[in-house]
Amino acid sequence: MLSDMFYLEMVLALGEKYHYDSFHAKTVDRLATTIFEKLRDLHQLGEEELNLLRHGALLHDLGIQISTKKHHKHAAYLVMNDQQLEGYPKKERQLLALLVRNHRKDVKLEDEDLSRYGWEVLPKLIAILRIADALDYFHRGETVVRDVYIEGNRCLFKIDGVNLDALNDHLKKKAAFFKEAFGLKAVFVNDQQEAVPSVEAVEIAAKEIDIENQLSEYDSGITEVKAENTTREGELPEQLASVDATEQAKEVKEPVID
Repeated sequence: MLSDMFYLEMVLALGEKYHYDSFHAKTVDRLATTIFEKLRDLHQLGEEELNLLRHGALLHDLGIQISTKKHHKHAAYLVMNDQQLEGYPKKERQLLALLVRNHRKDVKLEDEDLSRYGWEVLPKLIAILRIADALDYFHRGETVVRDVYIEGNRCLFKIDGVNLDALNDHLKKKAAFFKEAFGLKAVFVNDQQEAVPSVEAVEIAAKEIDIENQLSEYDSGITEVKAENTTREGELPEQLASVDATEQAKEVKEPVID
């Protein structure tokens, strides 16, 4: 049903009504669609769910003109209440509102009255949307998802067009829910850097760097102490030589008494 162009046009009209960032919205739509397609064997969802995801991607920042900090909440309210979506299927409209509501900040579904279908579908779509949004955090539209594949207990996202180092913090926050939804750790890689797990490994690496810095400072301190001791050891013979020279001078000046 949602594959009908009528619903897509309805969604786009709502976005235009509230002056959404169409470039970013369509970029997130593209990224989310690619991730969805690459993970079909994992999520086992169909075309209806893909269209719901795409609509959520297009409307996720809908409320940003009202409030930047709470735009996810305003977006959910507009999706549920704006007449522009009059005629959008009721069950799917509720899921769409929750999808945009949970694209950022903490995912809060525990108090929602969802059907079995909703509980099965919504967490998966939220997890995909959050990652797609994070990958275009700077709204440049440069990110390309080359591949997504499973490797052990990890899901690897091969990314091009963006420096993942600059996105680490955002991916860490957004990708944490992916493990809750799919039971796999999201890992992001590109051609320039090795795999970096988006959640635990970043914290572990930071701790390791801190430890290395502490050890380096400790080693530097030891080296300075050794250098200082060496200097002092070098000064001691000079001081002794000076004393000997003074004593010899005294012996020359003083007459020898038998």
